Amino acid sequence: MIESGLFQQYAIAEIYGAHTEPMLEKGVFGFRVGPLQAACDYFWLTIKGKGTHGGRPHLGLDPLPAAAQLINAAQSIVSRKVDPIDTAVLSVCAVSAGRYETPNVVPEEVKISGTARTFRPTTRKLVEESFKQMAADTARANGCTSEIRWESSIPAVINDETVTRAAIDVAIELFGDEAVRPNIDPFMSSEDFAEYLQLVPGTMLRVGIRDDAHTVALHRTSFDFNDEVLPAAATLLAAIAVKRLEALAH
Repeated sequence: MIESGLFQQYAIAEIYGAHTEPMLEKGVFGFRVGPLQAACDYFWLTIKGKGTHGGRPHLGLDPLPAAAQLINAAQSIVSRKVDPIDTAVLSVCAVSAGRYETPNVVPEEVKISGTARTFRPTTRKLVEESFKQMAADTARANGCTSEIRWESSIPAVINDETVTRAAIDVAIELFGDEAVRPNIDPFMSSEDFAEYLQLVPGTMLRVGIRDDAHTVALHRTSFDFNDEVLPAAATLLAAIAVKRLEALAH
């Protein structure tokens, strides 16, 4: 939508979004001024050695110890290089090497992929550079080589203070104080909505869906959206649009 020019064509001044949240009770709306969701990076790493017989490891270059060392050592980037007051996540989410059916073969290479989540641009750069350096040095220390592809995906969701507080006021007016959480905790998950916030001020709010029949967390195969929240969520977004259009017109 950004590439299509819609923001310029229709002179969009503000933007509002809503995301389901199973950690909030049904009928509750969550807001936060400032950082709500983290920036997202992905990495794909290959550590290359030399395959050999499992009983003759000295005839090859085993990439598995290098991979194991790196996976453990990478956590020190967050615990020892990132400011403790800041927040970062570095997760190795997939490891692929050899064949399960051939337990006597040292594989030639190990493939590792994962993600990094941060809020501050400086921290984002620090995590990337530190992991790249650590991957190269760990592979080299084990006599192996490495190749890495790092993809900087979407930025962090940073909710604008003015529009967020305006949305909170509308929610309280419609549903009362008991239905509004004005300062929910941030998430280390990411959200494409962040791209819009690079262009105009806006806010992403969370719509509570939790009840006895809806307790499963997001991104689980058994997750089920609670359709009962749709009328209230749509009403809130429509009311926000009306209120903010009136405000911008003055």
